[in-house]
Amino acid sequence: MERIRNRPEDHAATGPLRASKAERPTVRWLTALLLLVPAAVAPAAITPQSWHVGRTTYRYWPETRKLTADCGAVSIEPLSGFGPRFVLGGKERAPSDVSIALVSATSHGRTLGCRYRVAFENESADYALTISPDSDGLRLVCESEFPRCAGMDPGQTRGLGSWRRISYMRNAEPYGQPFWPRVAWAPQSGIAVSAVWDMAASNGTSWDAPDQRFQGQGDFTAGLSVSYSPRTDGSRLPLSEALTLRVGQGLWSAVPMPLQPPSAYASELAHSVFLDVWGGKAGETDSFLKYLSDLTHGQVRLYTVFENWEAGGFDALLPDSIRMPDYPPNEGIGTVADFQQLSRTARSLGRFAMRTNYMVLRPASPSAKEGHAAFALDAAGKPKWHTRPTDWLQLARRQEEEIHRLFRTNAGFTDQLTSGGAPWGYTDYNAEIPRASAMGETLRLQRQLATTIRDTQGGPIGSETNIDEQLLGPWVATGDFGIFDGYHRAFTPEFKLRRIHPLSTFHGMGLMYRYFEMPPFPAFSSGRTTYLSDPAQYDDYRAAEVLYGNGGYLFYYPGMPWDYLLTECLVIGTLQRHYALQPVRSVHYWQDGRWQTLEEILAAGIDPLPQPWNPQPDCLKRIRVIYANGLTVVVNRLPDLFPVAVDSTGPPDSGTHSQSKAPDAEPGETVVRIPKSGWVAWMPGGRLLAYSALAPGTDHRVDFIRDDAAHLQFVNPRGATVLGADRPCLWLKGVPVVRVDPAIGDAWVRGKMVSYQPSRPEPVRRVDFRFDHGTLGWVAQSGLGPLHIRDGMLTAEIVGDDPYLFGPPVDLAPDSIRTIVVRMKVTCGTFGRFYFQAAGVKASAEEMCLHFPVTPGPNVEEIRIPVGDHPLWKGHRITMIRFDPEHGAVPGTVVIESIRGE
Repeated sequence: MERIRNRPEDHAATGPLRASKAERPTVRWLTALLLLVPAAVAPAAITPQSWHVGRTTYRYWPETRKLTADCGAVSIEPLSGFGPRFVLGGKERAPSDVSIALVSATSHGRTLGCRYRVAFENESADYALTISPDSDGLRLVCESEFPRCAGMDPGQTRGLGSWRRISYMRNAEPYGQPFWPRVAWAPQSGIAVSAVWDMAASNGTSWDAPDQRFQGQGDFTAGLSVSYSPRTDGSRLPLSEALTLRVGQGLWSAVPMPLQPPSAYASELAHSVFLDVWGGKAGETDSFLKYLSDLTHGQVRLYTVFENWEAGGFDALLPDSIRMPDYPPNEGIGTVADFQQLSRTARSLGRFAMRTNYMVLRPASPSAKEGHAAFALDAAGKPKWHTRPTDWLQLARRQEEEIHRLFRTNAGFTDQLTSGGAPWGYTDYNAEIPRASAMGETLRLQRQLATTIRDTQGGPIGSETNIDEQLLGPWVATGDFGIFDGYHRAFTPEFKLRRIHPLSTFHGMGLMYRYFEMPPFPAFSSGRTTYLSDPAQYDDYRAAEVLYGNGGYLFYYPGMPWDYLLTECLVIGTLQRHYALQPVRSVHYWQDGRWQTLEEILAAGIDPLPQPWNPQPDCLKRIRVIYANGLTVVVNRLPDLFPVAVDSTGPPDSGTHSQSKAPDAEPGETVVRIPKSGWVAWMPGGRLLAYSALAPGTDHRVDFIRDDAAHLQFVNPRGATVLGADRPCLWLKGVPVVRVDPAIGDAWVRGKMVSYQPSRPEPVRRVDFRFDHGTLGWVAQSGLGPLHIRDGMLTAEIVGDDPYLFGPPVDLAPDSIRTIVVRMKVTCGTFGRFYFQAAGVKASAEEMCLHFPVTPGPNVEEIRIPVGDHPLWKGHRITMIRFDPEHGAVPGTVVIESIRGE
């Protein structure tokens, strides 16, 4: 595979590849010298210095600070007014508000160093500007020791004429934010401009986008502004920023390649489906893995992450998930021995990780109590929500070593590392910690944390949502590639495919419920999600997954439909091997009856990343991607059927056909009709065909793949009979080897009937829990510490504002219980809640809930909950009970003597 930074335009540069990297020692030496020399203007200041990079010539006049870029017949000023903001005269002053004079200018090879003096009334500040060519642009480094730097302005771009702008960065996709306008393109000339700060080299605290327009005429701000917020003592870090300016012909000439190399595990992950286990116990998951392996017949490798296993309730004691012997795994989920067995099975099928989270800090955690973890501080010195970054490393070393020693894990997964969106989400402003407020320092500590987990576990590390692209690749190798409420949005996959795709194999489109709504996820929070029972929803999730070239992802809870599981594993898990890590040859959008490029739809004024509250362009919902290996993928997210001629001799041009009728297929072609949220993928010569589309000759949708290289064929007929199969069926070398009943999971494997018999306890048929000798199947979740039995009573610390306990599986006959009687005492709170589920009843969690008052005190009191009066309890079989001893107050203690039914 080619190195990620090699591009055709790199070889046109007159300077060496990554010239600025080679000259960086010179840059540092020159910058230091400039800050020391007396005020004297060198000859270099009289005439401009020029650099030729690719097809662009950059010129800089030190005295006037004018920078131009000539590309073809177009000449622009890309950074007019570029410079630092200092606090002078008691206020923040922009470069246009002050007098700026050249002190000195010196050339050294292809590097120009200038020293400037900023003056306002009777105050002044000096800064150094160093300019050198990069492989695909011009690098500007600005530094100053003046103690009151407020930030950097990127200036205005002038002379481009009419322009369009793309919020292309990974940070922009999840929420559809206009915050990240990073590349501008002129339809008339085809010139593209970007001005990108180097976050890893920054002493700034955050970025801002003062100009968020998608399109316009005339001057605009090409880059983001950098802010330097005060730290806890009012001081600010010294100015240190690096910006790379790129001006080129064609949109992608100005979109930077990632600086980081690909993950060492990228190829392995291309053959792995991500199994994200959120529900069930360790023993049940072990049974599930073994059965899934039988049904997929060894064709699928898994990257299994077990999420809910920590001591106490879920996330109750973060950043501590385990600390033996006092804080073992959650007993209600599994013992150490249970997880050791699960690890053996999961590792036999691929990689296994147990989730951690070092971002969140609970005051009740052992590490917090012992002084090993503290909250980061805001600029006012008040605690923030997260652990201070300088504590991450020691926390991870201890815990990851214990996890690996106990469970022999061979992969890592740490939550929220990449979901903050940018390092400043985890910034600590504590002035007692050197460089703590710098986003570059936070990024360094994030990478250090990821490296520690990866090296300790001896395998790839994953994280949540994968928003922060600067961690992807060598640090974070995979994870759920989230887009919030993608179901109602349109988007382009081009930045991911052209820039992020080569770094590793990422999976899915986020935790499934998040793809269907925006935070705070009201449907999920109320228990009203339907993404696994509504084909319109799960089909769209999968269509987006294929469009983005992502690997198969299972957001797993026990009871997930077997046809869904097998389709994700065998269709996506097989197809992903053909598009993972593949360079992209072209991406086109169906507009005005033909396939058009991104530049063409931009010229028409279409925003390729529209904000969620704006109209969503149709052309972004019908897209074709062709990879370098010849694989063609067409995705249709519009309501009308879209016929595509699959050409067995090469990529088709279905743009020559009307979308309203099937084209006349040539010899060797097959017409595939794609419904809404459907897709088709194929290789030239008929070596591969996969689709979620109408079965040939029918109006019935099926999921299908045939891969000659793997000698594999699979179909999910969705209740019809297709290819002689009336249920999900797998063929190997032309022989049917697996046929599965999608309702219950029973299967025929090479002619032998097998049944799914997970390790599950028998349901309880009466409510009579007296905690004399054990927890009796009750499981702490959310804001509770580990459960203990003391003096014949169930006790736990209340460590969060939403403490609750799940009861063991129940099967309560209708109307057999009218009152739940609880004897307990709590030290905090004013009310508690009792939840239940009833067979055959579809309702939100809050609709199946009863509230009851509690009175904190030292004595055990009896609480009577009249469940029999609830209309959804009355006359129904009850299958789940949950008890919240109190809600909203923390910290405290709960002691439960008994829970029984009358």
